[in-house]
Amino acid sequence: MGKLTRVLWNAASLVLFRIGADAALLLFYLLLSRRFGAHGLGLYAYGMALSGLAFALPGYGFATFLIRAGSASDQAYRELWPPLRRLAIYGLLAAALLIVLSASWLPAEERLALLIIAAGQFFYFAAEIYRAPFSVAERIGGIAHAELIYKGLIAAVGGSLLLLGAGLPVALGIFPLAGLSYLLFVVRASRPLQPARVERPVTLGAAFRASLPFFATVIVETPMYRQYPVLLVWFSGAATSGVFGAAFKPVEAGLLCLGYLNVALLPTLTRAGAADRRGHGRLFFQSLLIVAVTSMTGAALGVWLAPQFVDMLFGPRFAGAIPVLRILCLALVLASLKEVMITGLGAFNRINSWTAVQAVTLGTGFAGALSLVPCFGAIGAALALCGGEFAGCATAAVCLRVAFAAEAGVLVERES
Repeated sequence: MGKLTRVLWNAASLVLFRIGADAALLLFYLLLSRRFGAHGLGLYAYGMALSGLAFALPGYGFATFLIRAGSASDQAYRELWPPLRRLAIYGLLAAALLIVLSASWLPAEERLALLIIAAGQFFYFAAEIYRAPFSVAERIGGIAHAELIYKGLIAAVGGSLLLLGAGLPVALGIFPLAGLSYLLFVVRASRPLQPARVERPVTLGAAFRASLPFFATVIVETPMYRQYPVLLVWFSGAATSGVFGAAFKPVEAGLLCLGYLNVALLPTLTRAGAADRRGHGRLFFQSLLIVAVTSMTGAALGVWLAPQFVDMLFGPRFAGAIPVLRILCLALVLASLKEVMITGLGAFNRINSWTAVQAVTLGTGFAGALSLVPCFGAIGAALALCGGEFAGCATAAVCLRVAFAAEAGVLVERES
């Protein structure tokens, strides 16, 4: 199987199951919005964003470092697996304590919603380190259906509770159960792919220091989209955050589906960069073209069908989400192209450039949100997000050009 074929096969498996999983979660999302309106949806989005901010750092940070190091060296993979697994759990426990302490300052309704959702998010992010072996083995398609199990449980049980008239805290109670089920399933499924034990694994301190460049990246990536629901609640209220959440939901699904191409692409690009420099560049540009065509097609459909989509799924109470969705469709294209480019930077081991791109995206979006959200609410948040993605996309293109120029110089020097 060719490199691009293997990448596309893994990505397609993830996308197909992701579509099924997101369709299941969308059912819960819609029932929640129909029952509790924009205010209830805003509280849900707020809880997901705030808990995600805390748990993504240890969850994604150590897993991403393991994938990059393990794809480059089997020995490093075996030596890093034990300490990184422990560090991920310690980090998640520290984040959970931080959430509990911060929740004590919130109003009762927001506090309860946050703590219930955070319990589920804890288990969900704890599974990230156990998903890494599938990526290292380039068999990520083998765990794709785990998302369907997780979100299917939320839709089936949580949706049933909503239809039976349950209150918001009771309906959200499915999140801890679904998260724990997801974690247990991923842990069990990953065992055959986990590396063999070594007599002298890397120490916790050495593993942590080696992972710091990836932590810097996750620190700036984690708030990138989660900042908007939080800022909207703070400046405009939960109902406005709910309107933004309704518009962002289909765009988020598109970003995550296209993001799975990057999950499948990173280990393949890393290996190609070490073995076949010219093939590495060809594979990258083929992937970039596929993402460009796919994201532009999806964005065009989103702009065209935005009124029908919002009215059919969320009802007339969410009419304000239509212009927000149309603006976010442009952000979908920019973000998708940027993500492929920073995956290319990661394969070149230019983690500092990766971090710089995401820092520009975060900073531009945050500054824009502070300026626009107080006056324009959800539309202001959408414009800020779009501006951040444009700035990040431009920065990634510049960094990638420098990286390819440097690699071309290495090739010329070797051949001469």
